[in-house]
Amino acid sequence: MVQLRDHGNIETMFDILPDIYFYIKDKNYQFVLSNAATSRLFNLKKKSDVIGKTEYELFPKKIADAIRHDDFRVIYHAESIVTELS
Repeated sequence: MVQLRDHGNIETMFDILPDIYFYIKDKNYQFVLSNAATSRLFNLKKKSDVIGKTEYELFPKKIADAIRHDDFRVIYHAESIVTELS
């Protein structure tokens, strides 16, 4: 099985964007890749501290429920969710 990391260090590209939260989750809703901004968001010391966690370990339940709903749509129904900031 080819791992995401085998295709280059994509999270490093996002590390230079300090206000962009970049992450990838697997079908078990666990973080498998993230950038430095994401770990700072969660007050974690390093990027690897996010890996293996789910939204329920990082957010209050109400927020985690909404994130899980969106993740389900993306992972299992291949829907796109685009957030436009004004």
